[in-house]
Amino acid sequence: MRRVAVTQPLRDIGHTLEGIEHVWYHILKVDPDARIVDLLLKFSANQRILLRRHHADYSILILQGELHLYDADGTLTEIRPTLSFVEKPAGGPRTAKAAATSTASPGSAIAAATA
Repeated sequence: MRRVAVTQPLRDIGHTLEGIEHVWYHILKVDPDARIVDLLLKFSANQRILLRRHHADYSILILQGELHLYDADGTLTEIRPTLSFVEKPAGGPRTAKAAATSTASPGSAIAAATA
């Protein structure tokens, strides 16, 4: 993952996708030749995002807050605290939400991801 200098408050991440609630994004870089996208994601506290499947390997660094991951039946499978970094293969289905105790613009989680 390349180094990113964040000069604006992370609470200002504001792009959404129709039909996908409780998560906002900002695209940092697209490499069409390598088929890689670097982006920032912000998750609402205590609101699960839609059940989805990763179709490509990905890496994610939690910049602020804490992200909770759940499998399709709602079982908590993983907790990613601030500054945790993971590289994962494609797979799923799963859903996620930010912990209510997160400190990123109260009760949200912000992550840098590469897929």
